[in-house]
Amino acid sequence: MSSTGARPAEKTAHRGTVPSARTASKAEGLIPNALRMVGATWAVPTSAFTVLRSKSGSRTVKARDFFSGLFSTTIQPTEILSEIRIPAAKPQSGGAYLKLERKVGDFATVAVAVHLQMDDGKVRSAGIGLTAVGPQNLKAERAEAALRGARLDDATIKQAAALAAEAAEPKEDHRGSVEYKRNVVRVFTERGLKRAYERARGGG
Repeated sequence: MSSTGARPAEKTAHRGTVPSARTASKAEGLIPNALRMVGATWAVPTSAFTVLRSKSGSRTVKARDFFSGLFSTTIQPTEILSEIRIPAAKPQSGGAYLKLERKVGDFATVAVAVHLQMDDGKVRSAGIGLTAVGPQNLKAERAEAALRGARLDDATIKQAAALAAEAAEPKEDHRGSVEYKRNVVRVFTERGLKRAYERARGGG
């Protein structure tokens, strides 16, 4: 994933709020979606301060299993999140995050995270995460499956983008209709795939 480093909200989020953003479990959250999409894991020691000194030890929760619902996670009342493990970027991999917001630093109206790993011109693995279009961050699993093993031509990108839009579960509100938000998912997925592909090829 990349950042321009130019926006105050991004600077704060990247430097000091990763664990708190993760445990908040907001459907509009940027960081949880990006980390979930790249397959991070979460090490959660049991029983806060006392268990750190007990025999209970720690447990590791996969990123995709961490959320149990809106504002709800698998952290138990006696646990704290103390460590975040993010897999190192592999060769021929790239990512992108596109966000629609009303103003700088606002929660997303719609956002899409994309990550690709290429192998000999074909997609080896793909991750597509959707923000603010469901009760929690969503993975567009059918879109990911359509990409795996395929060459990233225009037809493949359009198919994956359409499947990502189908995976969205938006609600109509003052920021837009269901149809509008699904279309933003489709457009952002297309743009994100193209940008991630360029970065995977070494194009920045």
